[in-house]
Amino acid sequence: MKNYMPLIATQILNIELYSLFRVKGKDINNHGNQTYYLGYDGLHSTKDEVNTNPELLNKILTGKAEIIYLKDKKKISDDCTICDIAISAVSSRFKLGNLNLLEWRFLYYLIAKNSNKKETQIIDFKEFKFIYHYFCNTLTKEKILLESLVNKGILVDYKKVGNQQIEVKLSNTLLNNIKTTNYTYKIKNISNFKCIASYLFYDYLIYQLKKENFKVIEIDLNEFKKICSINGGSYSIYTNLKKRMINPILNDINNYVDKHKYGLRIFFDTIKQNRKVEKLKFTVIRKEEE
Repeated sequence: MKNYMPLIATQILNIELYSLFRVKGKDINNHGNQTYYLGYDGLHSTKDEVNTNPELLNKILTGKAEIIYLKDKKKISDDCTICDIAISAVSSRFKLGNLNLLEWRFLYYLIAKNSNKKETQIIDFKEFKFIYHYFCNTLTKEKILLESLVNKGILVDYKKVGNQQIEVKLSNTLLNNIKTTNYTYKIKNISNFKCIASYLFYDYLIYQLKKENFKVIEIDLNEFKKICSINGGSYSIYTNLKKRMINPILNDINNYVDKHKYGLRIFFDTIKQNRKVEKLKFTVIRKEEE
């Protein structure tokens, strides 16, 4: 049964459904600097919406969360199945370079939409925003994103062709990374990841699993860093690596299966020699979507 608390909340606040909020102040420490939906639009899972968390709903009603965007229903993707588009897993995706979180998200969107390796591609920021809950009201930030990808050799050029539609020309670096494999996952499986390394490591895990639903994977520290696009000299102290990289990756991937009851479940351990961590051990279990 649906929870209709958002409908009541919108009447109290005198706002429409589809609004977005961000927890502010000291409460960010508890919930992260992230956005939450208030309302049913028939497209998002209720598990992704703030109405399933009474504590967060209470923060909205008491002013501890701020409205950051009144969502226009016209900006919602016309294609409700866009989040189900598949991505072929490639274990060497880290070779695309040093990108920030937004750039990696955009890159995975491009890859998912361009399975035929077309040199030019028309992309729709409306779809991109819908998939990643990315909300940018001005074209300025979108231009910054595209310019950065051109400068980093991912895109060759871009031009506006319609309302929120951009034609992009992909570089050979990106085209060579778009491969068709038998090991795929849906873009919705990664859309809520908050750590850059989670995207890359998820790719790696899916590729290593292949068609199996269970596997134990052992990786030495340097290999792990390479997969996650971490500079080899960074996190030389294991405790820092675990805190800054390993734990966020585990949280991202395991949180998804906790919410949706399908995806990857990862159990983590270390292999030591003379009390020094030599390898990382990941036990991966895949639960299929019903």
